[in-house]
Amino acid sequence: MVTWWITGHRILDTIGNGDEEHLFRQHTEDAVWIIDNAGSQAQIWTYALYND
Repeated sequence: MVTWWITGHRILDTIGNGDEEHLFRQHTEDAVWIIDNAGSQAQIWTYALYND
């Protein structure tokens, strides 16, 4: 989950398209949910994706 968190945060810095940013956030959330459904409910895993 940490790998996805770091990767997502870094890639979002390079994406310049709002639609791609939204889709990437959704994909990252889905991947974290698949890895650990219960753990993914903690907002810490998505905070960096939505708060710059």
